Amino acid sequence: MIPAMNITHANANPAAEKGLLYKGNVKDWYVDAQLLEASNAQEREQIEAGDDALPYDIQVHKLGEQLFITMTRFGLEVACLSVEVDKGVPTVHLGDRYDMGAHLHFAHGGIVITPDSKDEALEPAPKDRYSYEDANARLLPMHGNASLEVQRRQVFDELFENYDFGWEIEASGAAFHTENEWCMRVVAVTDADKATLTFKVRFVEGTTIPCMVDALDMADGTQVGNPG
Repeated sequence: MIPAMNITHANANPAAEKGLLYKGNVKDWYVDAQLLEASNAQEREQIEAGDDALPYDIQVHKLGEQLFITMTRFGLEVACLSVEVDKGVPTVHLGDRYDMGAHLHFAHGGIVITPDSKDEALEPAPKDRYSYEDANARLLPMHGNASLEVQRRQVFDELFENYDFGWEIEASGAAFHTENEWCMRVVAVTDADKATLTFKVRFVEGTTIPCMVDALDMADGTQVGNPG
């Protein structure tokens, strides 16, 4: 079994830069299908402004005998897939920057799915769009079976730490959240000014994947800084 691997920042990893095969972005193919079916400009604008239309940065590397595909958003690796030959058969490893979740071996006339941790096991998945509403779909919890809220807080804190405010952070309050949006008030200062900001992260429904990260000046609503 292989560990979770972060090769997003190729400049910090000469081996990763040497093995880089492709670097670009990808988006939900279904968005293009919806745009083709849209009947008017307003409908197309709504589709293009939706969370599903936001692309992911993608990198493909070949390191040794393994092929790695990483998908990132706002600088965070949200998915990692590696392909190799293991035990003489095609094998796929799935995970993210924190955890390698599952290993898939093409064997026994099918696909053997092995959780990376003995404490994690496949369980029925929620019947929603991610499972095609199929009762046979299975979910493999990761990160020690931590709740979605706990995992989102970890991502929120990481995004806050990496955010380039362009100001010095003097103080920050407690984080609060609605169903898919997390916020925190921040006091930021420069030599000549002081402002109260709202740092905000919106997540894709039912996931820890961010689809919006920004900081707004509470005085006039202007955006401050960038995700870095």
